[in-house]
Amino acid sequence: MNIDIVREFQVFAVSQNLSKAARELHVTQSCLSKHMAELEAETGLDLIDHGSKKVTLTSVGKYFASEMAVLLFQWDDCLRRCMELQKEAHCELRIAVFLEGNDANDVLYRAGNDFRKACPNVDIVYAKLVGSSPAEAIRDSLFDVVVDVRCGEPSSYRPDGDYLDMRAVPISRNPLLVWMSKHNSLSEEGGISLDDLLNIPIMTSMTNVYDYMRDMTRDAFSRYGAEPLFKPVHFDAESPASFFLSDFDDRSVMLTTLGMADNRCLSGRKDIVHLQTTDPRLEATSLVMCLTSNKCAMSFLDYIEQLLSK
Repeated sequence: MNIDIVREFQVFAVSQNLSKAARELHVTQSCLSKHMAELEAETGLDLIDHGSKKVTLTSVGKYFASEMAVLLFQWDDCLRRCMELQKEAHCELRIAVFLEGNDANDVLYRAGNDFRKACPNVDIVYAKLVGSSPAEAIRDSLFDVVVDVRCGEPSSYRPDGDYLDMRAVPISRNPLLVWMSKHNSLSEEGGISLDDLLNIPIMTSMTNVYDYMRDMTRDAFSRYGAEPLFKPVHFDAESPASFFLSDFDDRSVMLTTLGMADNRCLSGRKDIVHLQTTDPRLEATSLVMCLTSNKCAMSFLDYIEQLLSK
């Protein structure tokens, strides 16, 4: 049954006037009459009484119009709900990744490939998280999935902003790298501990925006009642790599994640060296997070856990 013709019948049923109904429907009267005849032929019902002076609904036509009003409402409501479900089923998953030098990015990309195969209706978009904290990025709907780095046990991690109900999944845990001038006395050490870094200038971005390494360093020191001695260095959000071309004096150091050992800007330099930290207090845990209310993002984190368990 053509649903549009049924709707036309409902319009006619209100006025029981073909000419008026045709004007409301923006069709010709002859076209409407043809459609009404097709409806009667398809249903096998006598819906309209074509009198000598006017056309009216038969008793069957009145009952048909009454029942169809209910069915059309249900039809429209069904379509609306189906469209909502379809919209929910096809979504865009925005995933934040680290700027560079973090092996967690590889896990995010691999999990994304698996997730695409299992959920082809989900469009995955990767972008670097610059300038906003993870909680801010979630709150402002910049990303569905965000990343962060923290020292210490992952179970102790709490995203900033207690108004957010977030799920955090640890991806990797590795010692930090300490970069320094080859003339720095620390370069002669076999490994670096948190105690070695007390009162040592630690190079950090000179910006008010969120810097996960700066925040992680401050958090690691504060856990043990210490305060890092930061040395602000120019940071260009448009060219983050330029930060790693900064000059090192004989005392200052720079902390990075383990993956930065392969960074060309740092590893290619002849004036600096790096050492791994040997202190569990300076082991960095990379995490991926989302709101627990975001079903699509929660499913993605499930895939990450499955990937890590293999």
